[in-house]
Amino acid sequence: MRTAAALFPVLGAWVVMGCRSLAPAADLALRVEAVEVLRSGLKCGEFWPSMHAAEGMTRAGLAQDVKTALLPQWATETDDQRRCGLARELVRAGADEPSRVFVDILRDPESNGHTHACESLFKIGRIGDRKEVFQAMLRGDPVLEIMAAAALVLDGDPRPLARVRAHVSHPDVRVRRTAVWVLGQLGNRRDLPALRALAAAESDRLARAFCWNALALLGDEEARPIVVTDLRDPDHTVRTYAAQGVGEWGGAEHLPLLREVLRDPHVDARIRAAEAIVRILKRP
Repeated sequence: MRTAAALFPVLGAWVVMGCRSLAPAADLALRVEAVEVLRSGLKCGEFWPSMHAAEGMTRAGLAQDVKTALLPQWATETDDQRRCGLARELVRAGADEPSRVFVDILRDPESNGHTHACESLFKIGRIGDRKEVFQAMLRGDPVLEIMAAAALVLDGDPRPLARVRAHVSHPDVRVRRTAVWVLGQLGNRRDLPALRALAAAESDRLARAFCWNALALLGDEEARPIVVTDLRDPDHTVRTYAAQGVGEWGGAEHLPLLREVLRDPHVDARIRAAEAIVRILKRP
């Protein structure tokens, strides 16, 4: 009798790892569909969606495919923001050498990649040079300050989280949206009242969705159905972040809606839904 790994080669590593050694055939087929969306996204020609696809591929156990696709780009890319994206996904896929680029970029006063470098250090959970990140936090750019603070907090110093909380009500929507996103990752239940109040008062549709996503990630049971509803929002960016959020905390009951988003007309929404499916199917 042939095994599931033999019948579905793309699933072999996943089955061997024991994520669901007796997964139903429907789960196997859905994972195949999700991985194909990620593979397509990796080659889509849109840079940041392709980085998101790389993240999902690594999470699906296909890190070697990520390195094969991104190392040639890494060798030729000159834009520091994109270099951060490539380095981040290569490091997540197990290629260590690109990790040196983040501190190099922070040390370059002319670089356009300071915020991307701090965001990448936060996302990979490897800060490197604390001094450079701390100095970046003090440069007066509020979005850079938030991302540098996030990296420092993840490195074990909770004090910079106060800087993130201070920007949650910033008048610039981009700043408060970034602060809310980080607070969803690093905050706790004491942040729920402020986030609920901001969600109720927020006039910007995407920023309001960020509030609900952060609340849902912090365990607010009233927020989670709202985020699920956002999977069908008319705004494709809202759908994209909703898919990402549901992947963080969702369960098998959310798979049918996420499967719908696999056919979304916008590539990044499809990619985030695919990664969310991979994450949910890996859970016991």
